[in-house]
Order: sequence, then structure tokens, then C-alpha cells
Amino acid sequence: MEPELRAAQAEALMRLWWGHPAVEMIVFWGPWNKVAGRDEFNVGFWDNDRAITRHGEAVFSLLNDRWRTNLTVTAGADGRFDTGVFR
Repeated sequence: MEPELRAAQAEALMRLWWGHPAVEMIVFWGPWNKVAGRDEFNVGFWDNDRAITRHGEAVFSLLNDRWRTNLTVTAGADGRFDTGVFR
């Protein structure tokens, strides 16, 4: 699969999954091609030379650039705080 198509699909899936109210977390298994056990599909965020793949860039851009916040909060006496984003 072409790198740009894989990147577009990765971003679309992340938006679909994270946008669903029943999804509480997303777990990535085998982010490197070598440890993913499926080198032939190039499914990792990093390739075998430890260079970030195009779809890895797409996912990290969502997580680090678009979905990250600089929210400052104060925890209560129990150590908890509510951001109001995971309801």
C-alpha cells in the first residue's frame, strides 16, 4: 500500500475510533515492523531502519499536535481531577 494512502487510513481510523463514545482507549501493538511480526505489511510506525513511517507521522501528528492540550488543573484532595473531555 502506498505510504500516503496508509497515512490517510491511519488518520481516518484514529478519528473514527477516538470519536466513538464507547472507546475508552486505543492500544498499539507492535509499533515497529520487526516486532509487529508482519514485516511484509509494513504496519509499524517505524520501519526496520528506525525511521518514522508516513502513517506513523499521521498518527503522531494527531496525538501530539492536534489533540494535545496545555490544560492546567489542580487535583482535589483525593488526587483526581476532571477535564470533562472523556465523558
